[in-house]
Amino acid sequence: MSGKDNSRIRHPLGWYGIGLLFWCAGCLADVPITVKATLVKPACYIMAGMGEWTEGLHDDLLAVDFGEVPIADLGTANAAKNVNLWFTCVKDNPSKTLNIYVKPTSYGVISTLGGHVLATSKENLGIAILVDSNPVTLNQWVPVSQWLQQGDGIADAKLILTAQLVAQGDKNELEGGYFQASANVILHYL
Repeated sequence: MSGKDNSRIRHPLGWYGIGLLFWCAGCLADVPITVKATLVKPACYIMAGMGEWTEGLHDDLLAVDFGEVPIADLGTANAAKNVNLWFTCVKDNPSKTLNIYVKPTSYGVISTLGGHVLATSKENLGIAILVDSNPVTLNQWVPVSQWLQQGDGIADAKLILTAQLVAQGDKNELEGGYFQASANVILHYL
């Protein structure tokens, strides 16, 4: 056999390969997709603040300042601060339920004190999260509809969260000083 015969064999296979490439490229096509949606108003408008409702409330960072708390007061009402969440929700569906989710973002949970205590930057010092004296389990959806209070005239309803300083172990072994903790509070109305 000569070199020409081998080129004839390779040449037709090359054309088939190129033809197959173009044939597969021809298989791609545009497919029209229709997307339909309905825009709805938010189910709830929520504002938060310390103390009573004021026009200066806004919906970004909420800071709880405990001030100076004697170590002897840890775990008592003297070491607690209330945070008011005011909201107005659409009432077109009575089957909807309001739930809260508190997610620690910096130091986690002190689980030995219960699933409702945020850990702080100070060892053995935590912040218990309560609603109407009931623990709010962290990292879990908790229904809060039964704890809602009548609003103050501007908003329909109010939910009062309580942040209370607590100690793990003997509180007298704690040293005084600055501390911090943070969490995201998510309200879900479905």
